Amino acid sequence: MAKKLQLTLAGGLLLLVSCTPAAVVPALPPTVSPLFSRGQGATPTAAAPVSTGVPGLAVATVAPAPPSAEPQPTRTAEMVEVPIYDEGLDPAWSVEHSASMRIDLNAAPSHSGQKAIALTPEADYATLYFTVREQSKQAFPQDRVLGAQFWLYSGDAPLDPADVAVTIVGSNAYPYWLAGDHSVPLDAGREFSETRLYDLGFNRTIPAATWEEVTVWLDDLLYQADARYVTGLYLKTDAGFRRTLYVDQVALLEAPAP
Repeated sequence: MAKKLQLTLAGGLLLLVSCTPAAVVPALPPTVSPLFSRGQGATPTAAAPVSTGVPGLAVATVAPAPPSAEPQPTRTAEMVEVPIYDEGLDPAWSVEHSASMRIDLNAAPSHSGQKAIALTPEADYATLYFTVREQSKQAFPQDRVLGAQFWLYSGDAPLDPADVAVTIVGSNAYPYWLAGDHSVPLDAGREFSETRLYDLGFNRTIPAATWEEVTVWLDDLLYQADARYVTGLYLKTDAGFRRTLYVDQVALLEAPAP
């Protein structure tokens, strides 16, 4: 609404001046996703859907979801680590829906214990995709999941934080992952966000032969869609990336049960 400002000039002359503030459009931070696409690697516009390279997951650029009216869990010292991989893949989870990635679940070096996951991309935008099995007796309600955590080993060369992205996937219909599940509204530019390592606090190249702990907090993801259940977690490598990385001690972070 225009405001009238009364100004007094020399000689007692009064002027009424109408002014309207100019609209300021804030710049989006660099976490706008999808981070990696099958095009030229550039972030598409809001109207241009692209492929993530993950079967059953359609992606378009996103707008922030409205704040949820439900109370959100908080990060506490009592939060629970729910294993996905530690010396082996938890029976509730699968990696069979990974794409263009050679995977060894019994590899070394490991961060803890004797085994880790070796992942070697065989094409652009390859994924290591952890999904909840349909036969699983466990469910992971998103209102209890705070985030996910894992250890990442850079391998035999330094790792640029822009070479790897992470995504947490969910469902409103099923407590497990199902191809073609579109129960979470991803229309009008909403999606599960892909987040680079450098948007997760890695502001430098990770040296060769180095383990780093990676934590993804759901409430820190700018475009994470609301869902009833968490059903998947994937790591994606960028175009041209082909060397082997290692992952260990993969877990969801949950708020304590009521």
